[in-house]
Amino acid sequence: IYLQDRLTEAKFRQNMTGCYTSLNQMSEAEHALLKALEIYTEYEEEFAVGNALAEMGNMYINQGRFSDGLVQYTKALGIYRKTDLRMNEYRVLFVIADTFAKIGIYKEAERYLKQAKLLSHDFENYYYGLARMYNISSQIKVWKGERDEAVEDLKEAIENFNAGEQDFQEANHLNKLAYIYIEMNNSEKAQRILKKSMVIAKKSEEKGLMLRIRILNLLIEALDGNVENVNIQNILNEVQDA
Repeated sequence: IYLQDRLTEAKFRQNMTGCYTSLNQMSEAEHALLKALEIYTEYEEEFAVGNALAEMGNMYINQGRFSDGLVQYTKALGIYRKTDLRMNEYRVLFVIADTFAKIGIYKEAERYLKQAKLLSHDFENYYYGLARMYNISSQIKVWKGERDEAVEDLKEAIENFNAGEQDFQEANHLNKLAYIYIEMNNSEKAQRILKKSMVIAKKSEEKGLMLRIRILNLLIEALDGNVENVNIQNILNEVQDA
C-alpha cells in the first residue's frame, strides 16, 4: 500500500508540472518534476523515469536552457535503450538532433539524426517523426551550402506534416521553404508557396503564421524594389521573430 501511495504521489507531482507550466510558474514546475523523478528512481520505475527525464528536457529547452535540456534527454535516451522502448528512443533521438540544429551544432545534429534514421523504418506511418527528420536534414543541408537538397528535404517534411494532418507545422514549414527560395533569389516560387501557406493559416486561424506570411511577402516586395523607404534588415529581423 505504501509503495502504491508513493507512486500515486509521483504521478500527481508530475501532473502538477503541466499545471505550473501553463501558469508560467517554472520554478514550481521544476521542483514538482524533480520530486516525481526522485520517487520513480527510488522504486526503479524505469519507464516513468525515462518519461520524466524527457519531460524535464522539454521543459528546459522551452526555457532556452539547451544544455540542461540535452543532458536530461540524453539520460532519457539511455533509459529507453536499456528497456528497449524503440518508439521513445526514436522520438528522443530526433528531438536531440533538432536541439543541436537549433543551437548551431550541426555535426552533432547530423550524428543523432543518423541514429534516428536507423529506427525510422520501423515507424513509417509515424508521419510527424518523418517530417521532423526531414526538417532537421534540411537545416543541416543549408549549413553545408546544399540549398537544392535542403529544398527537397523540406518538401518531404511538408508532405509528411500534411499526411499527419499537422496543419500548423505544414504551414510553418511552407514559410521556411519560401524563405529559402527568397535567399535563392526565386521570389516567384516563394510567392506561390506563401499562397498555399496562407490558405492553411486562415483555415486554422493561426494569426502568428499569417503575420509571418505578410512579413515574408513584404520582404519579397522590398527585395524586388516595389516598396520604398523599407529597411531590409528590419524586415529580416521581423521574419526571425514572427
